Amino acid sequence: MQFSVHLECGGSGCANYILAQGVITPETPARFLAFLKSPQSANEEGAPARGWRVFFDSVGGDLNAGLALGRILRKGGFDTVVGDEYGEFGGTPIKQRVVLHDSGCFSACAYAFMGGSNRQVRKDNALGVHQFYGRSSQVDEGRSQAMVTLIGIYLDEMGISRHLLDAASITPGARMTTLTVDDARRLGVDDSEPPLAP
Repeated sequence: MQFSVHLECGGSGCANYILAQGVITPETPARFLAFLKSPQSANEEGAPARGWRVFFDSVGGDLNAGLALGRILRKGGFDTVVGDEYGEFGGTPIKQRVVLHDSGCFSACAYAFMGGSNRQVRKDNALGVHQFYGRSSQVDEGRSQAMVTLIGIYLDEMGISRHLLDAASITPGARMTTLTVDDARRLGVDDSEPPLAP
């Protein structure tokens, strides 16, 4: 997963956001922490980013890394956003441009997204879950059940309904159950009630 900083709009009320894009690998949590220490993610006073919004675009990846990234986001007070277009303000001459036309956050990314202190799903079907599955023959039934339990504990920790785990558990790994904005709000995945302005 790659991280970059963008300014969504112009004016004094607009802050930078971080775009988290690509596959989540076991190295992603450490890469995000390193990114936060880089000059690119410093605010105007030169202090590391805290409480910025993180916009996601990812097909998923490593589940353990997704959970770890979500915990880093929560500890740092980061908000999370997914869905619709992502814009950027700047350049010469100064204008607004679209950075990404159609974003989504699926599989392990969905769990990372849920780590946000405040979470906004901007569009139906932009966030999806499915069954946990291991790529290795070493992942037996006992380990799979333990992982499902750890996901349940994580959902409790993040204030998300465990009904989301039901939807994930009945969806085969080769398929995806996507959420509408209403589904996301009902399950506590989107907690932007009333809806936040884009």
